[in-house]
Amino acid sequence: MIGFSVFAGLVIAPTAIGATLNAGDILQIGFSTTAPVCPSGACDVLELFPNEAGSFFATNVTASLFNGNTLLGTYFSAFCCVPTFRSPSSLFQAGSATADFTAIDAGITNGIIDMSLGTGFLTWPAEPTPNLLIGHATGPGSVLGGTGIQVTSVAIVPAPEPSTFSALLGGLVFLGFRHRKLMILGMAFSGVMRGLSVANRSLDNLDRDGPQLA
Repeated sequence: MIGFSVFAGLVIAPTAIGATLNAGDILQIGFSTTAPVCPSGACDVLELFPNEAGSFFATNVTASLFNGNTLLGTYFSAFCCVPTFRSPSSLFQAGSATADFTAIDAGITNGIIDMSLGTGFLTWPAEPTPNLLIGHATGPGSVLGGTGIQVTSVAIVPAPEPSTFSALLGGLVFLGFRHRKLMILGMAFSGVMRGLSVANRSLDNLDRDGPQLA
């Protein structure tokens, strides 16, 4: 019974670890390339290794590769956890995603990879320490590592709190209810005014057509 309690506590409280990437959070890695050089040809493969200390039920990995605000490619895998991008002419396959390597090979200063999980979480004993590998593919599953890529920043961007959405939805519902209530009151007021107008016209008719006293 004690063992079960400890295990349950670890599962429901992953934030006790130094750093945690929960489902919906974004692991954002900034990077740059400076005259990248790869053996046997142009650099045509980019791999992200999160270097997590623990992976707990992590599935449905999505990673987006950017040059500033320009999307170069998007990776998805049901399994965790090495997002891989390749150029359209690369020999590499192995579950990788196609991306435009023009800026990367020319020298990129504002490269970004946003990685997220659909379920589960990753942990690190301190801050996340991901590595990026740039290389040239010599076959469908082989890459020769190159040089000239640097990680410039790493951050975990938390997913918006559910309370934020709840408050927004509640506010919209309230405004909708208030608007509908005002419409109903306005319609009722208009009905009353029309009734008064009809009554006034009836009284006027009685004054004109009724018997005249001598």
